[in-house]
Amino acid sequence: MSSHLRSAYTLSAFTLVEIMVVVTIIGVLASLALPAFARVQQATRITQVVNDIQLYERAIQQYNLELAEWPSNQRWRDDYPSGMEAYLPTEFAKNSPLQGEWRLRVTNRRREDRTRVWLEIRSRGRNNRIEATNYELTEIDKAIDDGDTSTGNFRVINRNNIRYWIKQRSS
Repeated sequence: MSSHLRSAYTLSAFTLVEIMVVVTIIGVLASLALPAFARVQQATRITQVVNDIQLYERAIQQYNLELAEWPSNQRWRDDYPSGMEAYLPTEFAKNSPLQGEWRLRVTNRRREDRTRVWLEIRSRGRNNRIEATNYELTEIDKAIDDGDTSTGNFRVINRNNIRYWIKQRSS
């Protein structure tokens, strides 16, 4: 009778080998999923930068068409760029997905034939760098320009400064 009671109360449990197999399977699945997740994150950043550039370019062009002048130089750190409230959406992003801040640069506002207008993504601080790989920058360039980050409207000046030219000097 004591052997009968003992078998009725025996607990079933996982062996150490079974637990190790499950942990190994979970590890393999995680190692397969993480690179795919990183690629999706990278594609999202690229798309977000391209969309931001296109949105800001349209807003700046619309400002110029309606007011017959270009907006003034400004950082977009704290609030809407001065005078641009009507042209930018309410979910206006002041910071770039590349961890820099957006800036608008305009030179020679008074002489249209000499005016140059560009958007910049500048790093914050002297020792900071824009967080983008060469692949990401090339993909952004392919989406909005010629695919070469040293020519065309989208240019990488250095690791702290990326420019998208909206208007260059008239020839």
